[in-house]
Amino acid sequence: MVEVTVINRTEFNDLSKGPPGVPTIMTTFQLSDMRVGSCAIPKALFNPISEKAAIKKEIDAMGKISGEVLSL
Repeated sequence: MVEVTVINRTEFNDLSKGPPGVPTIMTTFQLSDMRVGSCAIPKALFNPISEKAAIKKEIDAMGKISGEVLSL
């Protein structure tokens, strides 16, 4: 289990697919090792479960920190 602190949730209009845009919520979070990440979820699909899934997906994509010691 990874400790995550939610820093901010921001509503914005995602224009990546063109006008008029999709209302979206961006969640910015910080891991216990001080790495910061963010994920965007359409407002219509936003709930605590989808937010946790999106954060987990983003953490998996972030990979490991440099200089980490691995036991093999």
